Amino acid sequence: MIANLHPGGVALLENTRFIAGEQQNDPEMAAVMANFSDFWVNDAFSAAHRAHASTVGVAHLLPSYGARALQAELEALEAVLGRWQEPSIAMIRGAKISTKLDIPGRLVGKVDSLVIGGAMANTLLAAKGETIGKSAFEPELIYPALRIMDKVRDEGCRISLPSDVVVACELTANPSSLRTKSVQCVRPDEMILDFGPRSVSAIAELLCASPFPV
Repeated sequence: MIANLHPGGVALLENTRFIAGEQQNDPEMAAVMANFSDFWVNDAFSAAHRAHASTVGVAHLLPSYGARALQAELEALEAVLGRWQEPSIAMIRGAKISTKLDIPGRLVGKVDSLVIGGAMANTLLAAKGETIGKSAFEPELIYPALRIMDKVRDEGCRISLPSDVVVACELTANPSSLRTKSVQCVRPDEMILDFGPRSVSAIAELLCASPFPV
């Protein structure tokens, strides 16, 4: 993968998830990367949670450190988590609920309201029996997510899902089929793209009521 790297040289790898063994945290791949290095430095906060060869595997083989951007992210996170004010709100959204499944449980007792968006919301809407058409979601995680959401509600935390959404039949720039409608009216040939204006207003009201939103 890498050969003849001289002192002071730079080896630039394309997205390491394209390399076989990366996502499986393959020890051979980690050993190859560690073999030409003296230290391992992580400056990618957004990828730090992934147990991959380039994030976890190498870190077990070399003296490891966090760089400035990672430090700044952790300090900001600690500042938020360490001084909650009431009422407080957390917003979670993204394509995959699988990578964020344990976050709601960790927020229990810390926030009063939890807003779920993105494809994560689609998974929960489907679990509630709503028709989400061709929307991106993770059907295998419907029931685990529901159990966690039930636990969060049992602790007195309000969960906010979109009540209206922007939909289209095709994923293109400025689709002619773009519509805004209630979540109960999504057709089988449509996909949910974003919050609708009614949902945005509801979130804005929650944020205005929170002295320290997250």
